Amino acid sequence: MSLNAQNELVGSVRLINTAMPNMLGGPFKSMFPEDNFTSPLIWEASRFAVVGERCVQPNQISTAACELVLGTIQFGLSNGARHIAGVYETGMSRVYRRCGLAIFELGRHTSRAHGTVFLGLCEVSKSHEASILAATGLANNPAPFAGSLAA
Repeated sequence: MSLNAQNELVGSVRLINTAMPNMLGGPFKSMFPEDNFTSPLIWEASRFAVVGERCVQPNQISTAACELVLGTIQFGLSNGARHIAGVYETGMSRVYRRCGLAIFELGRHTSRAHGTVFLGLCEVSKSHEASILAATGLANNPAPFAGSLAA
């Protein structure tokens, strides 16, 4: 989650281990039938949303979006993930690129109902975290995610 200066929720992303039921194996399966992720080392990012955020980083992307991208990688680092997979729309390609997130495109689906959506996979690594910190300008605040899965 990303909170603004008034401690209001302005962004969130959902992370699910692909060893559990997830969007890639459910609603998106018909779009990408050849791709089947079921590994405790691969997490799925879905429902990426930013609403009402007015602060922008030097890369011209909202602070909330930058924090969510960075926090996703940091969550992966803290929880033993090797990769993050996700389905995203064309417009998010620019956001991810400007945030320093390197995504390997595994598939592309185009339909009248959905437009063009992509299936991508990104590496979870300290070097990837460093590239996101540099691209987003969050280097002065490097820890938006500080938790773990511990219940």
